[in-house]
Amino acid sequence: MQNNVKATQIKNKENFLRHLKKIGINENEETIFRWLEIIPGVSKKVIVLRWGLDGSEYCSKFEELNLKMKQKNSREIYKQAEVNLKLAKYVEMIIDNSTYDYIIAANLGKLLVRIMNNKYCYCIQGEDLLNIIFYNLKPYEYQVICMKFGLGESIKTYEEIANKMKLTVNKVDKIEKTAINKIRNCIIYSN
Repeated sequence: MQNNVKATQIKNKENFLRHLKKIGINENEETIFRWLEIIPGVSKKVIVLRWGLDGSEYCSKFEELNLKMKQKNSREIYKQAEVNLKLAKYVEMIIDNSTYDYIIAANLGKLLVRIMNNKYCYCIQGEDLLNIIFYNLKPYEYQVICMKFGLGESIKTYEEIANKMKLTVNKVDKIEKTAINKIRNCIIYSN
């Protein structure tokens, strides 16, 4: 019985790593599983359950995942988890006190300028800004901010984001404004 679970776990892990390559995460197994430890708890849980990384059966349908997680929105949580996994690279670099790459630093700078709108004069470290984004936004707000400001992927236009998320351009704009207000409030109240 234990051998079957181990075999299933190995097969599921291989499938998971193949899937990550398809979505542009081309790191080795050790790095991926280190990143999995960094991301927030619910993101880790949904990935483990979806791919059967704990030795359970792979969930081919999100209805099965909803039952396993005892939630109705596992598809949205899973999409967010994949974004979190892409961002984990930068979070890990910050945690390790390494200098994260210039593109992410520049994009965080652009985001900070947009958030503070030249009205406030607060200093915030890249690590703190990423933590605010990572832990305080709803999944769809987080996705919009990451796509719009190129955090973990290339910068996208409102139209590209709307197409990818199956929303209107106006809705994407509203989500971005709401997310920016949330981030701004977190920065103000943390100072």
